[in-house]
Order: sequence, then C-alpha cells, then structure tokens
Amino acid sequence: MNTLARKALEERVEREARDLLKGGDQTYLNGLSRAGLLEALETELRFLGLYAHEDQETPLMIQDILRQKLDAWWPSPVDDEVDETQQLGFSTPSSS
Repeated sequence: MNTLARKALEERVEREARDLLKGGDQTYLNGLSRAGLLEALETELRFLGLYAHEDQETPLMIQDILRQKLDAWWPSPVDDEVDETQQLGFSTPSSS
C-alpha cells in the first residue's frame, strides 16, 4: 500500500473509530480493558467494508493504526471541545 493510500486509510479508521466511541454504549465501553476496546473497534471496523474479504494486508494495517491511536485517544477519543472523560465516562488508568 502506498503512502497516500495508507494515509487515507488511517484517516478513515480514525474517523470511524471516533464515531463508534462517541455513539457506542458508554457503559459497555467503560467496562472494556484496552485490549477489549481494541478488539471491539477492530470487529466494528471489519463490517464497514474498508477492504476486500481476501485482502490480508489492510486488516493488519488497521490493527496497527488502532494500536497506535488508541493510546492517544485513551481516555479521551473524541472532540477536544468537551471534557470527553466525563462525556464518555472513561476513567484514566491512574484513577480506576
């Protein structure tokens, strides 16, 4: 995958993941570990048609993107305009 295609994929994954985190069941999301949240996002993204069924490269790239971005989103994966920790109900690792 070339650099432009990867950048487009990264932007799409980030946009879709943020939408999923904003619109998802907050009680459910709060109960997930980091690994559980990563798996839930991967599962949801799999159904968006981001890649062909036989494509084996893109799912690995999506996993990589999510692993890199999830730490930046945790505990605040949505807009900076609102206190996302309260909005999403995530607790920071130090306050759990």
